[in-house]
Amino acid sequence: MAKFKFEGNEYTYFTSTYNDTRHNERAVEVALVIDYVSKFRGSKILEIGNVLSNYLAFDHDIVDKYDNGKNVLKQDIVDYTTDKKYDLIVSVSTFEHIGWDSGGEGVAKGTGKIITALDHTKTLLAEAGTMLITLPLGYNNELDTLLKEKKIQFDKVSCMKRDDYNGWDQIDLEDALKMDYSREGCYVGEYVNPDKDLRVGLITNYTRFLVIGFNYGKKDRKEYKAIFNTSMDSGIV
Repeated sequence: MAKFKFEGNEYTYFTSTYNDTRHNERAVEVALVIDYVSKFRGSKILEIGNVLSNYLAFDHDIVDKYDNGKNVLKQDIVDYTTDKKYDLIVSVSTFEHIGWDSGGEGVAKGTGKIITALDHTKTLLAEAGTMLITLPLGYNNELDTLLKEKKIQFDKVSCMKRDDYNGWDQIDLEDALKMDYSREGCYVGEYVNPDKDLRVGLITNYTRFLVIGFNYGKKDRKEYKAIFNTSMDSGIV
């Protein structure tokens, strides 16, 4: 199976018929997040934005303001409070919508809410926990500017660049921000027109650059050895 490299490690592209992950950033981000979830099995895990339940069955807390899914707390992350401290917090292409999508409520774009949301999320992290956030460039202009001006701070940040053949390679975020990271139309596959039996090119908008940000409960944290020594049943659906 096709693989990609990230931070010196090799991963298999994640494929699923749901959302046709072969042709979008889910191929990379879900693969990375599932790897972290498997390491933190049995720990307190929070997901912001209900994405993983479409692909993976495991017990974790989910906060999503607009999702009516089972076991999802329908609440704005900036208002979410709990006595829990999470060992792992993940979010798959969700934060770029915060403060940008009005959701029919007439909320003005570019309010800086994404910074408030990230800062609040950090307070939910356990002392030795890890937070993994994936963000596409080119969707939220405010987010892109905040990253460029280094007003959004991660302890560690990486970037993946997509080529014209649905492959992904790691590059520096600084280099990505200098390029054209707008969403573009691209030939990504083909389908058969059932009426005419003709093969037709499929044109879609897609993300060219994916930002992966990490935050840690504290810089000199101790590893959860018991967590990292366990394996997880695939649970992929």
